[in-house]
Amino acid sequence: DCRLMGRKSYFNSRGLKKPIEVFLDGDELENKKKSLPQSAMTYKGEFENEYVGKISYRQYNMKRARNVNKVEEKEVVSLGNLEG
Repeated sequence: DCRLMGRKSYFNSRGLKKPIEVFLDGDELENKKKSLPQSAMTYKGEFENEYVGKISYRQYNMKRARNVNKVEEKEVVSLGNLEG
């Protein structure tokens, strides 16, 4: 159809959140990596790219880290009640 030339001809799924991509320099990247909890890491991978070489990829889900912390807090509270 000529009316759609150069335009997207599909609809985005409703209710999905778009991922946030952040590009950091070396120092900013190291600081950010140190601040992320290991419990939030959902995926880790490495691969070779013919243009830039070795690429290390890590994906973090901060909601998952918050849920893990909540469970740990509940366990600590339960243990504290047993001792007292």
